[in-house]
Amino acid sequence: MCELDLQDCQALWALQSDTGNLHVHVAVNRVSPKTYRAIHPAGGWTKKALERAARKIEIVQGWEVERTGRYEVDESGNIFERASNARKSSELSQKARDVEAHTGIESLERQAKREVAKILETATSWDELHEKLAIRGYELERKGNGTVLKYEDKAVKVSNVSRSSSFSRLERRLGKYQERRKDVSVQQGKSSQQASKDGTSEIEIRKKSWEEYRAERRYYLERKKSALKELRERQTEEREGCVK
Repeated sequence: MCELDLQDCQALWALQSDTGNLHVHVAVNRVSPKTYRAIHPAGGWTKKALERAARKIEIVQGWEVERTGRYEVDESGNIFERASNARKSSELSQKARDVEAHTGIESLERQAKREVAKILETATSWDELHEKLAIRGYELERKGNGTVLKYEDKAVKVSNVSRSSSFSRLERRLGKYQERRKDVSVQQGKSSQQASKDGTSEIEIRKKSWEEYRAERRYYLERKKSALKELRERQTEEREGCVK
């Protein structure tokens, strides 16, 4: 309530377990008990306040911190806005965060930041850049007004991998754009992600993890649908019983 500036207001809490997961419903009276005027929660910044509150609850409860959204938590448990200048250069795009949060698989954007961001930032010529990227299985391509990095069947904007390596900045540093030479071939499977000890490739591991996730998600949704159906039927019976 403190995050929303509603700590002195009347509130009704209800703990329920009718969906298979314990959850709380909260109803708050926004009228101040002191001034008798309606309060604008968090000064009108309700969504930001609710997200800060969610991060704090996750920390207190020891839950896994949600990695999407406006706020992030560091190793010390401090909550900060992702747009903070000190961390802005290393943050992932919302799309990449969503991919990781909903699939449990590392995004290409994070992989490229780790593996080739330094190459993008330190290359001294287009030939050097193309060659070093190709060795690691990446290919730089023009697309629209910018450039993308391709890795296998996926692609990510270069500016998302390195903010200092947008197409315009690369041209200022390396000169007019030059295509990759035909004698430079992209080496497949040369990413720094190595195969596991049993010989399983990283791609196969990610594919298996994705399939397991989808199976578990289907199972969860089926259980949820069944539980909601039973709940509605029970509520209908109770209503009919009250009418009689």
